[in-house]
Amino acid sequence: MAVVVTVAKGYDLGYVWKNQGQAGAGQTTGGYYINAAQAGEPPGRWWGPGAAALGLAAGQVVERTPYTAVYQQRDPRTGEQLGRARGTYVTFAGHLARLKAAEPHATAERLIELERQAAQAARQPAAYTDVTISFSKSISVLHASIRENTRRARLAGDQQAAAYWATQEETFQAVLHRANRAALEYAQTWAGVTRADYHGTRVDGAEPGRFEAAGLIVTSWLQGTSRDGDPQDHIHNQIARITRTFRDGKWRALDTASLRGIIGALQAVAATVVECELAGLDPADLTRTAVASRDLAGARDIAAVVDARIRKRVHFLLPQPQGPWSERVPRLPDPDRQAYLAEVAAMMDDRTQRIGAFAARHALPWAITALGPVPEDPAARQEWVKKASAIGAYREMYGYHHPDGPIGPSP
Repeated sequence: MAVVVTVAKGYDLGYVWKNQGQAGAGQTTGGYYINAAQAGEPPGRWWGPGAAALGLAAGQVVERTPYTAVYQQRDPRTGEQLGRARGTYVTFAGHLARLKAAEPHATAERLIELERQAAQAARQPAAYTDVTISFSKSISVLHASIRENTRRARLAGDQQAAAYWATQEETFQAVLHRANRAALEYAQTWAGVTRADYHGTRVDGAEPGRFEAAGLIVTSWLQGTSRDGDPQDHIHNQIARITRTFRDGKWRALDTASLRGIIGALQAVAATVVECELAGLDPADLTRTAVASRDLAGARDIAAVVDARIRKRVHFLLPQPQGPWSERVPRLPDPDRQAYLAEVAAMMDDRTQRIGAFAARHALPWAITALGPVPEDPAARQEWVKKASAIGAYREMYGYHHPDGPIGPSP
């Protein structure tokens, strides 16, 4: 699938700011695609009815001061407390004091062990729920190549090419954000809820508390690389733990269990939008067609069924990785010709593998430019050779022989 969605508790309010605006123009050791991220990640954007109630419009760039205030449950305009304060837990110092009091004659070695125990026992309340929408590797590499083309055009002083690729980058980002926005709108509809009144007891067998619709507060952060530095487009949606109840305007805690219950649906929604748009189709029209094509009564997972119908329609329209030549030999009625083509394909596959091995053995400049230095680790080296084989085969097929440039200039 083109999208994977994960949900986790978030504590670090400084994490998303680490790559903001870290501009750079030189070549890194990260390889051909990774250099595209050197200009820093794009800024975060506000979203949600709860954010709008605080004067933070959808799409507005996130600034650090109001960001910190909101996730600390303060109105960024007045400093007023929003809802009940987050729960408090015993601190590291509190745990350590209790452990020391129980063992007043502990040795120095034992004190070190007690400090470890205190650190493990210490807890802190989550500041937000991180709903991360991660796009597939093929989508990520395509996006990274656009960013790299933009960077190279600027370095070469080619303003026309730089403007062209910058426009393509903006268009691609907009597609990813629309997919993310569709998922957030679904989350608002089906998981934008809070618990009102008391849910800790039962009256006549039922909880007196109610679930009420509430407006989410979200900041969305598009990032282009994984923690390991590989191309990996993903959007962190930091959903604040506080929400604004529609009925009475009060600020209450978000019911995060509702978010975790719709992960599969969020995944299907985001995948539908991004795949349809990249294939040049209208997501709404295609979804309606998929729903109407056959009765959904009796389906165990309606979202999964509709998603499978959409995948069937768009799969052949999306760029697919080329497999080995031996897998692309056409079926012929003449067995001799079939055998001949199979033999040629096998030789081409062998040639492709030898190109990568040769590039690694001689550290060819075009391969180093594209992939970075040849790794020492055997597994990493094997993956490097595989990628170099694909690039080298492309160079030979299209007659590109520049010693340093991997695949030629931008069109």
